[in-house]
Amino acid sequence: MLSGERRVRILHKFKGELDGRLSSIEAGLHELEEQPASRKSVDLVMRESHTIKGAARMLSLPYINAIAEKMENLFELLHSQGHDFQTNMAKPCRAALDQMAKLINAAVLQEPQERFSNEVQNLCKEFDKVLLGERSSQTDTPPPFAMPATQSSSAELEAVTGPLDLEALTPTPLSEKNRSPVKILIVEDSALQREMIRQAVAARGYEVITADSGLAGIASAFEERPDLIVCDVVMPEISGYHLCRFIKNEKGLDDIPTVLMTSSAVSKQDRFWGMKSGAAAYITKSQDMTPLLQVVQLLLSKRGVRPAKRRSRADTARENINSTLNYLFDKLLFETTLSNEVRGMGERVYARVELLAEFARLIDSLVEFVALGISIFGRVTTETTVHCRRRLGPAGLQAIERALAARPNPASDTDAKVLFVPEELYDPSHLELDEPRCFSFDLVAQGELIGLVTLVSVDNPIDEGTQGNIRLAVREFSAVLRTHVYYEETRRLSISDGLTGLFNHRHFVTQVEAEFGRFLRYGSVFSLVMMDLDGFKQINDFHGHQAGDTLLRGVSKVMQRCVRNVDLLARYGGDEFVCLLPETGEDGANVVGERIRGAIAGFAAQTVGGLALKVTASVGVCTVSPQCSQFSDVIGAADRALYLSKEAGRNRVTIFRFESDDAHRPVTG
Repeated sequence: MLSGERRVRILHKFKGELDGRLSSIEAGLHELEEQPASRKSVDLVMRESHTIKGAARMLSLPYINAIAEKMENLFELLHSQGHDFQTNMAKPCRAALDQMAKLINAAVLQEPQERFSNEVQNLCKEFDKVLLGERSSQTDTPPPFAMPATQSSSAELEAVTGPLDLEALTPTPLSEKNRSPVKILIVEDSALQREMIRQAVAARGYEVITADSGLAGIASAFEERPDLIVCDVVMPEISGYHLCRFIKNEKGLDDIPTVLMTSSAVSKQDRFWGMKSGAAAYITKSQDMTPLLQVVQLLLSKRGVRPAKRRSRADTARENINSTLNYLFDKLLFETTLSNEVRGMGERVYARVELLAEFARLIDSLVEFVALGISIFGRVTTETTVHCRRRLGPAGLQAIERALAARPNPASDTDAKVLFVPEELYDPSHLELDEPRCFSFDLVAQGELIGLVTLVSVDNPIDEGTQGNIRLAVREFSAVLRTHVYYEETRRLSISDGLTGLFNHRHFVTQVEAEFGRFLRYGSVFSLVMMDLDGFKQINDFHGHQAGDTLLRGVSKVMQRCVRNVDLLARYGGDEFVCLLPETGEDGANVVGERIRGAIAGFAAQTVGGLALKVTASVGVCTVSPQCSQFSDVIGAADRALYLSKEAGRNRVTIFRFESDDAHRPVTG
């Protein structure tokens, strides 16, 4: 019996469920008083009573079970005979609701239940009187009140994982004309064990089919379509795990619950493999069949009784079970290999180009395609990298764009889309012979949509088996891609300035050092533009640092619009900014410096209080020269030019030239 804290915990949950059931029955009774012919309300009360009855049995609450059973019998009779709801039926029903509420409260408080015995028996006698009146046209006599046997243990609750669910404990009741015998298949290679289980199950009124091996069990499942399978784990030819996995992968049999039995104590690994193979429950063999019968009852109540669909032996003979098993095992091996291939890509999470290219090569090994678009949903943009296996025309590209439009980025309000298409394989004049077919697969990690894989094909449609393999690869790749996105986000935060969103001082210095290395090796040119805001300290002093922060953020956005994507704009410190211009000489750098200076001069930042803040900027420009012995020489020269702009009156651009004796030439804006 369930006892202690576990029983109280389950009873508390049951109480919460019961309150809702009783309210539902109360509503059904009220509607029947208003509309006696309401078949819907009869079904409602019967279903709820049946659910409460089954749950009470599972939790060893015989008094609640007895009351609910009487109520169910009454309304099942109404359901089958079609009688109107009578006033004399309302009284015991409403008394039953009050009594069940008292019983469950007492059970939660662990009070003795025997003190309710007389009340429950009297209430059940009231139901018997009503039932007798309703059956007056029949010859049978209603059975006297008897407390149902409820020898229950925790095995039935331990066998099936998951939280308590009253709907899962009992089936929806069926009318008598729809009931069909429950058929149970027992697969056991030991004749003695097989007969013991058969007798115990048959004694409960179930129809029993037996098989002495795994293969025979599969054949019987095809022929008889049982409601439940009880199977030994260790058997010749194929094990219970294999049989269970076969059943779960066979269309038409996959909804049959399977109970696996083992002669040894169930270890964690046994339970793991049993559940992974699709088993509904896993129990230990015993001379006492009670735990098995309780699990059978519980699983059948969850599934409900369904009409069996039989196959003839001739049809079964055509089912090559051995071939199907071989196919299943090959399929599992292929899926495992495919999953391992994708997971192995985790080594490339630090390099997006290599990671996406490796995944494209894997998909290419599974199916022929024209183009494969891998979209990553970011906070601002959706970046799609297109991998082509042959020439791609506008029609194929439009197919990818349509797929993206149909699956908007949930993380972005603007959802700006950026496509990276290989120039050597994209031909704007290329015309496809057939309309491209597009197949989309969601990249979902931890329940979050993080991207989309779009497959463009102009050949034969992709069959279901291949689509299933692609879905598996995409599912495994989602976790790898999520790790990559986390890495990119962490890296971005480590090289960004928290206030402005520009690159930070450390990252700027690293990039200038790398650019100087290219200058020494290849002779490539680059320039620096350094800016300092004029009078920014006074704004902080008079209007506060929050106003100053608003101004810095606004100026940063203005400067970003003045530079190219390949340029690197960074916050150097305080109100000082710097921009690295690769492959840019003095004249080009001067143009950029003047563009930034003019944009800042024409900008006004609006504070929360409605105050418009304006500043100007002094700018220094320097281009790398053979006279520079190290990268810090270039940074120092740009800083020197900035200082000269300040001395010359501010709001101007100054160029620093290493080869000139004058060393600088101020340019006034």
